[in-house]
This record gives sequence, C-alpha cells and structure tokens, in this order.
Amino acid sequence: MDAAVFGVPNIDLGEEVKAVVQMMPGEGKSRIVQSALR
Repeated sequence: MDAAVFGVPNIDLGEEVKAVVQMMPGEGKSRIVQSALR
C-alpha cells in the first residue's frame, strides 16, 4: 500500500485533510481493509 495525506484549501475551515491510497496487487480484497479506507 502507498498513501499520501495533504492539506487542501477549505472556505469554512481554512484547510482540510485529504488522503490518497493506492493498493498493491492482491491487497485491499479484505472487507476490513475496504471498510477502514472509507
């Protein structure tokens, strides 16, 4: 798994957190992983 978290502008809060997750082949098939990433 590869992940990045960064701040993006938000009109109300000034900034908010966004994340991008890239699963490797064979990862992410478990329901636990899928529900944790939602």
